[in-house]
Amino acid sequence: MAASAQFATISSALGFVALEAADALLFKPAGYSCLCPPLAAVAVLLFCLPKAPASQPRNVLGGHLVATAVALAVSMLLPPAYAIAGKTLVVAGSILAMSLTGTTHPPAAAFAYVFLATGMQPKNLLYPGFAGACILVAVQQVCLAVAPADKPKTN
Repeated sequence: MAASAQFATISSALGFVALEAADALLFKPAGYSCLCPPLAAVAVLLFCLPKAPASQPRNVLGGHLVATAVALAVSMLLPPAYAIAGKTLVVAGSILAMSLTGTTHPPAAAFAYVFLATGMQPKNLLYPGFAGACILVAVQQVCLAVAPADKPKTN
């Protein structure tokens, strides 16, 4: 197996162990979670393409905050009768907002869609998408710091 594949496999496994541990020990007891499906896509970017623009911490974390804020705004301003329009607006609005702020991160738009489609509340601005992304970014940064000299060079 190539070094980059080994790095991606081991680092992503460590990332999800950290997510599961944090969820069980910290978040669930407090009534929150740091787990959501878009985090699998976050892991692919962070661990398979660590040098890609969408994998940079600013984009990952900023993208989640920006896209989730768009989802919160759409959910608060658009009546539920317009759910189909809301889903369209949240994806397009997330793309626009991330583009304007220089924080493009595709899984953040997916989380914004999930936020709106599942009826998440304002408390979900930080949990689970942003919190989970923070954990994965932290694991990525540690893994990159301790990886051998032939760490992944893909982008």
